[in-house]
Amino acid sequence: GSSSSSAGAGAAGLDFNGDRDAAAPPPHEEEEEQQSSRQQEQLLPSTRPPNPLANASPFSRLFFTWPYPLLSLGMKRPLVEGDIPGIMDVDSSDANLQMWERLWEHELERSRSAHTAAADGADSRPTSGKRTGSRRRARKKRQQKPRPPSLHRAILVDFLRTTGPFVQPLMLCSSTAKLLQAVALGLLLDTFEPSSSVDGSDGSSNNGSNNEGYLWASVLVLCGGVILFEHHHVFFVTWRKGMQYRIAAIAAIYSKALRLKSTASLADAGGGGGKGDKGASASGGGRDRDGSRTATTTTSSGRIMNLVSNDVERFLLATLFVSYLFWAPVQSIAILVLGIHLIGPSFAAGYGLLIGILVPMQFYLSGKFATLRSKVARLTDARVTLLSQAISGVRVMKMSGWELQFEQRIADIRKREIAQIQRANRLKALNESLFFSSNVIVSLVVFCVHVATGGLLTPRTVYTTLTLINVLQIELTKHLSLAVMGVSECYVSLSRIQTYLEFPEIGQQHVSLDGGEVAEEEATAGTTEGIDSYSKGTKADEEGATTIRISVQGVTCYWNGNGSRRSNGDAGGDSDELVMDEKESTNNPLSILALGNINLELHAGELTCIIGVVGAGKSALLQMLCGELELASGTIERDYATLSYAAQDPWLIGGNVRENILMGEPYHKSRY
Repeated sequence: GSSSSSAGAGAAGLDFNGDRDAAAPPPHEEEEEQQSSRQQEQLLPSTRPPNPLANASPFSRLFFTWPYPLLSLGMKRPLVEGDIPGIMDVDSSDANLQMWERLWEHELERSRSAHTAAADGADSRPTSGKRTGSRRRARKKRQQKPRPPSLHRAILVDFLRTTGPFVQPLMLCSSTAKLLQAVALGLLLDTFEPSSSVDGSDGSSNNGSNNEGYLWASVLVLCGGVILFEHHHVFFVTWRKGMQYRIAAIAAIYSKALRLKSTASLADAGGGGGKGDKGASASGGGRDRDGSRTATTTTSSGRIMNLVSNDVERFLLATLFVSYLFWAPVQSIAILVLGIHLIGPSFAAGYGLLIGILVPMQFYLSGKFATLRSKVARLTDARVTLLSQAISGVRVMKMSGWELQFEQRIADIRKREIAQIQRANRLKALNESLFFSSNVIVSLVVFCVHVATGGLLTPRTVYTTLTLINVLQIELTKHLSLAVMGVSECYVSLSRIQTYLEFPEIGQQHVSLDGGEVAEEEATAGTTEGIDSYSKGTKADEEGATTIRISVQGVTCYWNGNGSRRSNGDAGGDSDELVMDEKESTNNPLSILALGNINLELHAGELTCIIGVVGAGKSALLQMLCGELELASGTIERDYATLSYAAQDPWLIGGNVRENILMGEPYHKSRY
């Protein structure tokens, strides 16, 4: 891997190997490597117990008895590494990473297809008589921005496709059982009133046989069982799916980090507008209202750590409650119809209070959660980044006496972060207080209106009303509010992750380090008219006289892109126009020159040393040779099989010198 670093901070090296076939290691090294691999296999349990869920019976899956053997073993003795069963393939990091990449590639293809279809439709000339209106509509279509890919849409479609056939029917059964349970409770209580009829119009006994009470009691128990099994199975499936998304996102972020350019920033991201801009705003970068680019967000280690530690956790809450965005309104309408039918118009009074005042307040609070989540995420990014810089540069910080300044800056950011967290916690406390008080308030309103309109309060009326309002309260003020809060926070996190995934990669600009053929689309990637960012590698001629492995001719690079883009604020802020004049590029405030008109030839078998003052461009030259810096002009011709880069920043583990050399490998005295 390649690593960026400031010029003059230390020593860095670049080496390439022109031989296609690497030399075979000596026999004794092969034996040591085999012995080391055997020792590693002994340390890590290669034969874990099979996953109990994989071969669980339907009864075990229904009643969740499959994890009991592991729990029973844990009660007898402490669990060790070999006791933990292996994970299923669908839960593995590799399988979920492939799933994530497949979803993202499909979404990119869908976006490109939609853009192509829109362009073809806009370019087609109208054949009808109304040419003026058709041309105006076609011109409007051409002026519209292409619809960017949406990671939100890809995740939502996959969630509904994979969990919908199992989760949605269960939630339908549960919603029906909750309403039927409320009705059955009232009818069961009615059987204990021997002097009242069902309609209460006379004093004659109309209870039927005692078997009717057992019937409604059986309905109560059956509905309770349906609700119980639905709750646990739906939560298990959706939570597991959220964990899979979490694992896939972490693997995708790590995989992306291995392919990132060290100079990647938000200005280079390919997201453009739309959701990409929203994600940028959530992560500290974006555009002002006038269309100018604000503070640029880079791929700092603090931002990546925040993505894999905080943002990916939002999948769990969102997958648990996203289905209630549909089922909670449907169930609330059914409760309104049933309540008016059983109790009368008085039920609508309490229902209106809940829908018109309490629920909008909770929706408002849920929307505030997403805003505060964005603010907290930006402050966390800044704090973790500053803390990482302080740790990595602790030697310079101690020598310069900057401890108090760094401590004060970190404390200030942490203070602002805590203030936003406290605001979010106060809103959550208010949300919880509304949840626990709404049931009593709504019931009181229903009973008061019912008595005021001449109604009679009976056990059946009271308990049926309380049950229906309790179900309505849980669905609207608990499940629906958690769904809105979880989905809104997950939306922000997905925007941040998508912005990160759209950062440019090394392979997009400089590929094919094998000295062979370069694909045509890769050879011309990132180029403009008259500018070659990559040319096919020059192989040795037939006589084999050439020894040039890397040839650099007239290369100019910029730290923030290819230097040939200028923000077109007059055109709306999002479009960039090409700048072919080098002077105009230099005057562009967005263009920061890294290398200018570099000519260099590196030959096989030679040691080349680059000497210069601090800031002369030594590190930039190495990054350009590694493909980290995009070429604005010039060509690079390559002829080698492998390229290795030794970074100038050392990496040490907490241990002695021997442990830093062995890095976990066995020590052989004869070898070392």
